[in-house]
Amino acid sequence: MLRLDDEGPVVLADGLGAPQGLAVHGDDLFTVDVEQRRLWSVSRTTGECRVEAEDLAVGLPPGIERRPDPALFAHGVPTVGGKPTPQGHTEAG
Repeated sequence: MLRLDDEGPVVLADGLGAPQGLAVHGDDLFTVDVEQRRLWSVSRTTGECRVEAEDLAVGLPPGIERRPDPALFAHGVPTVGGKPTPQGHTEAG
């Protein structure tokens, strides 16, 4: 996690395995490290890092395997005046 100052980027937190998401509350940033299954808080001013919760239930439940195909498809979704582009915009055609 970086803070951008006038002098450039400043490292606030390093070594997170697989951070997912970001929330701000007051002076603190919060992120979930899914690799270590921890909720981290990081002070935006001091850079102090704290583990707020451990052993979080993140990832797939036991016995469930990840599907090779995406879970959400847009194939066949109606458009107005053309076909959808990869970005979700419509091309005339």
